[in-house]
Amino acid sequence: MMRKCLCLCWALALLASLGLASCSGDSSPEYECTTNADCSEHGANWVCDQTTHTCKCQTDCLGKCCGDDGCGGTCPNSCSGGQTCNTTTCTCEGGPTCTDGETRCDGNTVQTCNNNTWTDTQDCTANGQTCQNGQCVGGPACTDGETRCQGTVVQTCVGGAWSNTIDCALNDQTCDDGQCVGGTTCTDGQTRCVGTVVQTCTNGSWVGTIDCAANGQTCDNGQCTGGQCTPGEMRCDGDVVQTCAAGQWTNVIDCALNNQTCQNGQCVGGGVCNDGETRCNGDVVQVCVNDAWVNQIDCAANDQTCQ
Repeated sequence: MMRKCLCLCWALALLASLGLASCSGDSSPEYECTTNADCSEHGANWVCDQTTHTCKCQTDCLGKCCGDDGCGGTCPNSCSGGQTCNTTTCTCEGGPTCTDGETRCDGNTVQTCNNNTWTDTQDCTANGQTCQNGQCVGGPACTDGETRCQGTVVQTCVGGAWSNTIDCALNDQTCDDGQCVGGTTCTDGQTRCVGTVVQTCTNGSWVGTIDCAANGQTCDNGQCTGGQCTPGEMRCDGDVVQTCAAGQWTNVIDCALNNQTCQNGQCVGGGVCNDGETRCNGDVVQVCVNDAWVNQIDCAANDQTCQ
């Protein structure tokens, strides 16, 4: 009897050493885990499944339509919408295109086609609207001409939708009740320099009008200086009188129209009029200067006529 027991124990021990008998369940010890680090020995894509606490391989096919999936398999073709898979780069190519200026809805966002690419252009929800057929509808979000503040930006209602008009912060101002207030104010027509840019006061706000640097000049006391000529300077270009304005030569009068010639920046000869004499040319008052008629004032600018 003792011999039979010893033989049975020896047989069970042998089976256990061969892996044919086990009391630990169905899982293999090398695949059990508690963290991803426990699975690193199997490969870079192996992670620990926290539900089963076993290691598994996680495929890596994001942005790929072919090639190795990192787990010994192949990534599936994920291209759609008429696209094709480039088997060299394993990326999708081609697909639907659009016509520049075409619009569509992506949820409640209006998208516009630019260079065959859809670009977000307007979020309809910002105005309490929805997107239909490539445009914001519903509401209406506002009444045309109405203004409001969006932070420091004045917005004006155009076509039932809010559109940015001016950022008050550019003039060191804030937006209040749909208009810029406080900060740096100015008198209409006033000019100043901001670097090389001449700014003119328009409706109480500074607006850039000309960059003197474009003419090789600098800005001084609200006007362009230097460059080709000195403001107020005059010269002849053939029989045309030219005057310097903002550092640039500008035509003033063609002396030949009065049978005269241009000398030293003025019309001479001809004797078409007497100095100081005036006349009307339409609603423009002309005065005789050096035997030539020169425009002096346009009466129509003051709702008047010339007589």
